[in-house]
Amino acid sequence: MRAVSFDSPALLQTTIVSLLNTLALACLAAVLAYWTWRWVLPAPEPSVGSSQAASGAGAGELFGSAPAGVVVSAAGIRLLGVVAAADGYPGYALLQVDGQPIVAAQAGTTLAPGLRLAEVHARQVVLERAGVSEVLLLPRPPTPLPTPVR
Repeated sequence: MRAVSFDSPALLQTTIVSLLNTLALACLAAVLAYWTWRWVLPAPEPSVGSSQAASGAGAGELFGSAPAGVVVSAAGIRLLGVVAAADGYPGYALLQVDGQPIVAAQAGTTLAPGLRLAEVHARQVVLERAGVSEVLLLPRPPTPLPTPVR
């Protein structure tokens, strides 16, 4: 009877190749799972957390677009549309304050006690409440989802 010999270099090489194949297969499975979940699940809705607004770490402040002393939210006020100032004509904004009827207000108009519409821009308005400036952005319309091609 012949004895079975384990040639150590051949056994080592076979073991290493098997481990590398298993590792490559695991990486491929992980990548396929990630991209499948990424394509199948809907995109999360972007939202600004109250902790982010309170801490002052908004993206506008990180890049220096919001000056000091400017708050980037206005509770109870909805900006529905703007007509920006141009060629000496004043700017107007369509606003709804605390569920009241919608008003078209010119820059400089007092909207409520202690609340004044300071400036009107193309995509935002600046409100002054008790001496503090607040920026209210015009919401972007939702982008429609692409229709699948059949």
